[in-house]
Amino acid sequence: MTAKPFFRLLLVLLPVGLGSLGCQVLAPFYVAAVMLGFDQRVPPVFEFPEDAHRIVVVTYTDLATQVEFGHLDYELNDMLSRMLWQGFEDPKNDFLDRPRKIEVIKASRVARWQDEHHDWTSWEPADIGKALKADYVVYLEVSKLTLYEDGPSQILYRGHADVRVSVIRTENEETVYGPETVSIHFPKDRPIPVSPELPPSKFRREFIRRMAERISWIFLPHERGDEFDKTPS
Repeated sequence: MTAKPFFRLLLVLLPVGLGSLGCQVLAPFYVAAVMLGFDQRVPPVFEFPEDAHRIVVVTYTDLATQVEFGHLDYELNDMLSRMLWQGFEDPKNDFLDRPRKIEVIKASRVARWQDEHHDWTSWEPADIGKALKADYVVYLEVSKLTLYEDGPSQILYRGHADVRVSVIRTENEETVYGPETVSIHFPKDRPIPVSPELPPSKFRREFIRRMAERISWIFLPHERGDEFDKTPS
């Protein structure tokens, strides 16, 4: 087998290998593939239809999660909304069939609306979208959220969250994607010891960023190399 077909096969098998062999084993093969000029981008799972001109991200967390993690819903909304806006504007994302002229409603606007409508959690996602004048709603339901590997001891970081992702067209209340549960683990291979250099607030923010990044891959191309763990510094 020549070098190029070998690396093409490797890139197909890489996501499977990451789970069984770990990033450290396969990282050198990834670097070699990059040096040979192979395109590492992975296409999005879902592409918004042509009638998507304005979308909104809405995150639901239960009361217990709100008490323990504070405004995680706002932080996740803010990070994901920014990633989507930047991704839709990026001309390098040529996996997309057409230029993305999609407005993403700011998380601050969503938060203000939620403050004005304290019963918003009882609303249907499509009705929230209509109220915010969005064509589509990206609705996230966060569950099983933890930051520590060892529970109450809290000396080892290893974030985990299950996020149920749905996309709803507001006009006819149709669910056009999902619900699909995305499980996020960070780090994937082993926990990180708690240290003064990495306080809980810093790890928490990094984990939320990883959550947003992982969810964004549903809607945007991403680099294969982004799937490798990077220890927060």
